[in-house]
Amino acid sequence: MLDLTVKVTDVPRPDLNSASWVGHAGALLTCDRCHEVDEIVVAIMEIEPLEETWALCGPCKQELPRGFHLA
Repeated sequence: MLDLTVKVTDVPRPDLNSASWVGHAGALLTCDRCHEVDEIVVAIMEIEPLEETWALCGPCKQELPRGFHLA
C-alpha cells in the first residue's frame, strides 16, 4: 500500500483594485484538471511522494474526495 500525503493550499486572491494585482496579471493559471480557461484557480494541490503539483479551479477543488485528510 502506498501512503500519499496530499497537500492543498489555497491561492491568495489579491484585491482587484490594489496595485498588487498588476503584478499577478501575468501569473494567471489554468486548472490542470479541467483546463477551463474561464475558471479561476483557487488552490494548488501537491502530492509530495510523486513530486507533482496541480493548479485547481473552484469546481475541481470541490470535487476532491471528502474522506481523505488534506494537510
